[in-house]
Amino acid sequence: ADITNQSQHSALKVLAPPSILVLWMLQGSQAALHIQKIPEQPQKNQDLLLSVQGVPDTFQDFNWYLGEEMYGGTRLFTYIPGIQRPQRDGSAMGQRDIVGFPNGSMVLRRTQPTDSGTYQVAITINTE
Repeated sequence: ADITNQSQHSALKVLAPPSILVLWMLQGSQAALHIQKIPEQPQKNQDLLLSVQGVPDTFQDFNWYLGEEMYGGTRLFTYIPGIQRPQRDGSAMGQRDIVGFPNGSMVLRRTQPTDSGTYQVAITINTE
């Protein structure tokens, strides 16, 4: 493990459209991550943008998870900027249509009631 890396975690609880609750946690950094939901109250079949703000310029990658726990089985995708295929879908992606962006944000296309849950993002930061 590289001890020069730190992770920031932010969580978004999607209860069931249209009710959404945002939660965020920060570990190992003074920076503040914020998630903005656009629209605030998505309807069925509507695209939902989870816009992450406050991502440091020194980040290596980010991972989005679906669920209360963050591990391989709940990982939606990993995004590694600067490579040919920056988005690597995880086992929790299933049939969801999700697009990640280089700033840590993501779009969940055509949201469904089955997309309800807690969405968390973990950002790996270079501290050197």
